[in-house]
This record gives sequence, structure tokens and C-alpha cells, in this order.
Amino acid sequence: MINNTSNKVSDSDIQQPLCEIAVENLQKIYNLKPDQVKTLLLISIQTLADSLATARVALDSSNSDDLQNAAHKIKGTLAGLGLTREAALAEGIELGIRQDNQNDNHVLLENLSRSVQPLLLSGTK
Repeated sequence: MINNTSNKVSDSDIQQPLCEIAVENLQKIYNLKPDQVKTLLLISIQTLADSLATARVALDSSNSDDLQNAAHKIKGTLAGLGLTREAALAEGIELGIRQDNQNDNHVLLENLSRSVQPLLLSGTK
């Protein structure tokens, strides 16, 4: 389980840009060259954007299976980038599904989307 002391994320919580954390993690953990880091980061950002969209649709249509799959994919993508706090939010969604708590999932998905927005925007530059 990924530890997170709070499920709420504010703009002031973001101290080091997520993109910098991801780049440092990819270089350090996976020992990738700069061009490989850029490619993997862009693929991860696109995967994250697609999975967030899938999660929103699944949540709005009360499709727990699709939401579970999307949250798991989001968690894995974020964890692979070294973004453990954000991955914990996705894990919270997974736990909410198991506990059948849709209200918390709406809040968690909104917090997660807001938290990763700077990373998603960095992929469009």
C-alpha cells in the first residue's frame, strides 16, 4: 500500500514540479538517456490523460470495473514515474471501489486530476 497522510492536494503542496520528479526518477531508477526519458515521459503523460478520461466516464456511469482498471493503470503509471503521493490518490480510488464509496471516489478523482494537471500540461509543450 502506498502511504499518504492526506487525500487532499492543494497547489501549495506541489513543491517540486511533478515533471522534474518524474525525469529525475526515470534517470535515476531506470538509468535512461535523456531522449529515452523524454519519450517515456510523453508516453506516460498520454497514458495518464487517457486513463483519467476513462476513470471520469466510468465514475459518471457507475461502472466499477472500468473505474477499477483505470485507477489501477493510473496508480501504476504514477508510481513508475516516482510520483508516490499522486499514486496514493489513485490507490484511494481503488479502495473506494472495494468499499463501494462512490462519493469519496468523486473527490479523490477530482483531487488527483488537479494534482497531476501540471504534469499533463507539461506534455503539451
